[in-house]
Amino acid sequence: ERALTAAEQRAAAAEGRLAARREQAQEAAPAAAAPDAQIIALQDELDAVRAHREELLTQVEELREAGTRDQRTITRLSTHLAEAGAAPDASPPDADTPPGTVREAVERAAARSAHLVFTDAATASAADSPYRRPGEILDALEKLDVIAGRYAGGEMGVSLTQAATEAGLTYKGNVSELARSRSPHDYAVTHDGHRLDLGPHLALGSGSGAGLIARIYLHVADGSGPVARGIYVGHVGRHLPDTTT
Repeated sequence: ERALTAAEQRAAAAEGRLAARREQAQEAAPAAAAPDAQIIALQDELDAVRAHREELLTQVEELREAGTRDQRTITRLSTHLAEAGAAPDASPPDADTPPGTVREAVERAAARSAHLVFTDAATASAADSPYRRPGEILDALEKLDVIAGRYAGGEMGVSLTQAATEAGLTYKGNVSELARSRSPHDYAVTHDGHRLDLGPHLALGSGSGAGLIARIYLHVADGSGPVARGIYVGHVGRHLPDTTT
């Protein structure tokens, strides 16, 4: 663009010089048979400048067309990139694929659950659990969800312990008062601004150590307290302190 502007300025200047020289020549020798040598030189210069200007105009037009093509290419590639970015990086886990961690087990159970209520503390504790068989956690929570539906609807017919046993779960109705008094903060969580005391729990695994055994601690609400009747999951993973730990 600058080169084209300079060429146009040169052409205008050459035209001005040529016009001035012609005027001088006409005044000096109006009847001269041959044109003035300087006029011829100026005419040649003007022709050269005009030719250069036309060449620059052609180049500018070619550059504009190339710029338009480049912009179309950029737009097309940007669209493809956006579509690729919007696509999921990986397919969601299949229902038959076991979870890789205890936290994933809890998150999947919470997403599928129709009756169990999961507290934030349940997910947080699950993230800290090194239990080696998270698939067992997911299986236990899914079975417990069915029981929770019966409990919330008042359709148990049997005790929670019996219902859990029939479902293949190891259910403990509470922890000792000694364990609760020794670690009161461990056996309580907050949900929707309400304190929920934990006690009933499911026992999983065998042996010793957090990698081999796990617990799912619950709050069983009968509806007379600050929260609705139902089963609340308060802690998943490590065994909370009790008289054996």
